Amino acid sequence: MNLFWKRAFLASLICISSVAYSAIPPLSKEERTQMADAIFEGTVESVTKELKDVDWGTDVVATATLKVSKAEKVDVKVGELVSISYWYVHKRVSGLTGPQGQDNPRAITKGAKIRAYLYKQEDGSYSLLEPNGID
Repeated sequence: MNLFWKRAFLASLICISSVAYSAIPPLSKEERTQMADAIFEGTVESVTKELKDVDWGTDVVATATLKVSKAEKVDVKVGELVSISYWYVHKRVSGLTGPQGQDNPRAITKGAKIRAYLYKQEDGSYSLLEPNGID
């Protein structure tokens, strides 16, 4: 293989790998509605956060408790408390791109009224769709 093809091959590998780890574009409202296992509207009662070291930096792993005022796609009663997990980037190695978790996590604060688009985990808990699982 001559030098040109070696360089072309290497360049294509770099391009492919950067696409595979690039940030996820925001989902449309229609996409979120279709993908969600559950959609809840309600008031955030509490939020807990902890830092988690990962190979490429630090993430914030959080759980919000939501007092449900409206539920779609699932049988959850008004007033019921539901735990919602999510994560977002705290710090990354310089120049690294990749999954970022929630793109607006600071909107999830005690007392905030949100609409959450969720998927159900294998253990039955709920997590926000990424990257924009709330309105």
